[in-house]
Amino acid sequence: MALELEPIVKVRTYEEVVHRIQDEILSGRLRGGDRLPGERRLSEMLGVSRPTLREALRVLETLEILEPSVRSGPDGGPLVRAKPGEALYHLLRTQLALHHYSMRDLVETRYSLEVAAVAWAARRAQPEHIERLEGIVARMREPGLDRETYNELDTSFHASIAPATGNALIGQLMFSIRGAIKDEMLDTFERVADWDETRDRLTAEHSAILDAIKGGDVARGEQVVRTHLIDFEPRWRAEAPTDGSTVSS
Repeated sequence: MALELEPIVKVRTYEEVVHRIQDEILSGRLRGGDRLPGERRLSEMLGVSRPTLREALRVLETLEILEPSVRSGPDGGPLVRAKPGEALYHLLRTQLALHHYSMRDLVETRYSLEVAAVAWAARRAQPEHIERLEGIVARMREPGLDRETYNELDTSFHASIAPATGNALIGQLMFSIRGAIKDEMLDTFERVADWDETRDRLTAEHSAILDAIKGGDVARGEQVVRTHLIDFEPRWRAEAPTDGSTVSS
């Protein structure tokens, strides 16, 4: 049998630094909120030049793994980010622009996440989560809301379900996907001819989702959010799965 080998790819030094710090995080030796040593000490520990180290730190900051330092000295290095940022959102937007993911990919994934999120929120929502959602629905009922304002409230409503799930990863994924399709949602609103009627219907659907979460009714919550997501945009409608259930538009 003929032997086929891929050529060895030379890794740039700053990439090795990036991988080394990522490995420290993955191993648990570095945790969110930990501070790295200052630039001089860190470059000595890693055996790399300070310009190489700076390049690696810029990459890690762009990925929102590290937060830039505002201190100097031997203990003034960057912080390991303790809370997720918007890196996933920006990544999804870029991947969408490059056509690595289609709009249908994102919308179908959003559908699956949001149905699960409403179910978990119906089980776990706390009074402060309910109060936040009630405030958004109350604003949605204000007469004469334009499409852009309503789109902002729509985004806020679905983003506010995320904390009620008690699941940080679901929340971050929902935020990122909903943010990634935000402009496309506004475009869809702009194409609606009977805006007042559509806005009232969507508000009623948001209110029904809220009622299900407030009442802890998991089955009802799943049902109404499916209807809400399926009915809105035929352009994104996916093919029905083979088990006969309906998939989001």
